Amino acid sequence: MKKLFLLLTVFGWTLMCFGQINDYNSRDDLPDDFPVPEILYSNDPSPGYFFLSPAGLWGHFPDAIPYLVIIDNSGTPVFYEEQTAAAFDFKLQNDNILTFASGTLGRNHYVLNEKFEFVEELVVNGFSNDFHDLIILENGNYLMLANEYRIVDMDTVVEGGQPGVSVVGGVIQIQNSNNEVLFHWSTFDHFQITDAGDHVDLTSPYSIDYAHINSIELDTDSTIIISSRNLHELTKININTGEIIWRLGGKNNMFTFDSDTSIFSGQHDFRKLPNGQYSVYDNNWFSGVEGSRALIYDLDELNYTATLLMQYKSYPELIQGNIMGNSQLLPNGNWIVGWGSGDPNVTEFKPDGSKALEIAYDAVSYRAFKFDWKSTAIISNVDTVNFGEVSISHPSTTSVELTNNLQQTIEINNIHQHGSRFSVYNQLPILIEANSNVNIELQFDPNGAEGFFNDLMTLSWDTENEGLSRRISVQIPLQANALAGTSVQDEELQKVQVFPNPFTERIVITTSKTFKNGLDIRLLNATGQIICTKSIDDIGRFEISTSDLPGGIYQLQFITGKSTYSKKLIKL
Repeated sequence: MKKLFLLLTVFGWTLMCFGQINDYNSRDDLPDDFPVPEILYSNDPSPGYFFLSPAGLWGHFPDAIPYLVIIDNSGTPVFYEEQTAAAFDFKLQNDNILTFASGTLGRNHYVLNEKFEFVEELVVNGFSNDFHDLIILENGNYLMLANEYRIVDMDTVVEGGQPGVSVVGGVIQIQNSNNEVLFHWSTFDHFQITDAGDHVDLTSPYSIDYAHINSIELDTDSTIIISSRNLHELTKININTGEIIWRLGGKNNMFTFDSDTSIFSGQHDFRKLPNGQYSVYDNNWFSGVEGSRALIYDLDELNYTATLLMQYKSYPELIQGNIMGNSQLLPNGNWIVGWGSGDPNVTEFKPDGSKALEIAYDAVSYRAFKFDWKSTAIISNVDTVNFGEVSISHPSTTSVELTNNLQQTIEINNIHQHGSRFSVYNQLPILIEANSNVNIELQFDPNGAEGFFNDLMTLSWDTENEGLSRRISVQIPLQANALAGTSVQDEELQKVQVFPNPFTERIVITTSKTFKNGLDIRLLNATGQIICTKSIDDIGRFEISTSDLPGGIYQLQFITGKSTYSKKLIKL
């Protein structure tokens, strides 16, 4: 317990203070096996956070440990969670819900809330979940994808086929929150096995995946669009009847393409855009043409023509991502392209095709998304901390309130910022009880440098549970304007003298000026806790008794008007 004794004399006052001193180093510690992102290029990227699920998949980076990861534009992880098996399709859905698939074959879909707490597990009714896609519709229903296995005598289907072969088809279901099936559709009922592309060996005695649906999406209230990679086909389906409306690409193509270069191959991620156009990530595999790309089409569904409006390709060197991948339109018109197995991993393009950001890491992510979103697990009471105008010779300090919205006690045990002008005065760890808050002390020290300063501070709760690493963070933008001149308040504060430093038994404070705005004095320990305070407005000599304080680093703050002067003191 901290004790406070106050003695007020005619010319001054004496404080006897008790407290605990601490120290820490501000570092960004990541697990040894974490796939650290490298920013290869950056030029005014859009705001937001990248959602990734890096892992070692299908021979790519076999030693990579699977994670769910959220990083900012600088590559700083604000969330990560180590997984016991590869994770897929980590993304933000409606109502701030997060979903991802996990498992060796991605058979399980998990739902998290905006605090990263588990909500539920989703299962396709009667079939094995397919990790490739899951969409939570605006009405709360689930558009889900599954695998269906049938034993087929392929010797009756193609010449050279084998009897009793396991053939994999795709199943699409729409379910409500009660797991009731509202729509069911199977590739076995609507596609022929012989529709498969030439790269699929229909004579194999082993499992044959002839369709391989890898994306599903609601096109209109009554239609669904899908991508079938092994058919090289994009398909539109009537929800009311289950009938195919049209087929784009593949052996049953119904459209005329405006050029040979607009035809896709082994594609992923077929999406309807807000303006009625369509996008698809073209892996460009099996086509004989190098370079994966994101394509934007205008489809004339009456005359069956497909016009290529734009393609986003890497430069100066092409990126070939044979498997996995996606493209995503951002609100500002930029495009995110996740290159799947390609290297580098992610590129953000501006509308004109120039690069805004490019990221690489030693793993692969099935998809890469970007969302302008923040978790509510830990929040601050301000969106941005602006220290305002600060004298280059005087550090400035302010308080920020952090709230823990989780159902358990957490501790801020890691702090990362890019520069050295801003810092946290509190010692780590900073404990925050469940559903409660604490104040932390932030300091800006221009250290004699003039100009505008900006930084982004990441305050993290890093944990390890049963050997699995996890991070939950809050980020606080910081701003300050350091000026060479001094304000009236600064001049007043310069009339305050403190000695000795280092100190032992007492701190002596003298003032040679009356403060029209008053002067507040606070003594803080290294955890940011206020040990004692006093307000004065007249000339005098004041002493703080420190005989019972442990040795270490302290901070003495003087506040008058809008100015704060901080002085670091050391007790021997």
